[in-house]
Amino acid sequence: MVLHGYYLPTPPETPSPYIGVYVSFPRFGVSGLVDFLVDSGATGVIIHSADVRELQIPRDLLRTAPVRISRGIGGIQRYYSEPGTLSFETESLHLRCHLDLHIAGDADNPARIPSLLGREFLNLCDLRLNHTQNLVALTPLNVDAGGIILPP
Repeated sequence: MVLHGYYLPTPPETPSPYIGVYVSFPRFGVSGLVDFLVDSGATGVIIHSADVRELQIPRDLLRTAPVRISRGIGGIQRYYSEPGTLSFETESLHLRCHLDLHIAGDADNPARIPSLLGREFLNLCDLRLNHTQNLVALTPLNVDAGGIILPP
């Protein structure tokens, strides 16, 4: 089973690989489609400010979630960890993966920083990227009964 993504232009840079993922946060009762940048340099799955606003994640409830500080190429950022579900639809299967997702704490930031699908998920897949063939393909390695099996 292969999950397919796409390339989006990111002027003036080279087009970047993305995949659309349906994200849900049961505790908040919110869900929606997020375009994730496929980013092997990111540790986790990160929902950035624009998507936090679009999903209408209640900021007042984030304060009760554990805080994680990240220091990276974009500077220092505060993230709230929250159990969530990534869902993928294919022609024949609905696939789910339950992970702690990281929600940006600066929901007022007007910058359009993409949400990131990082190694916490990518390491569960065989990943193929080929810009010239417009190929973004993730093949989950351990799938059972419609769910991705997380390593112990």
